[in-house]
Amino acid sequence: MRVLVTGGAGFIGSHVVDALRARGHEPLVFDVREDPAADVRDPAAVAAALAGVDAVCHQA
Repeated sequence: MRVLVTGGAGFIGSHVVDALRARGHEPLVFDVREDPAADVRDPAAVAAALAGVDAVCHQA
């Protein structure tokens, strides 16, 4: 399963990403720390990040 993790570069988000990987999922990190364009306040950026995603774990 592909899971978008908003805030995935933060303390809690990074642990969520690690737990998802350990369970065989494919986490996608959406965080301004990794990509300045990955801003949850930007509807176009969020819409693009959601393409092909099965679930979202919102930590931002």
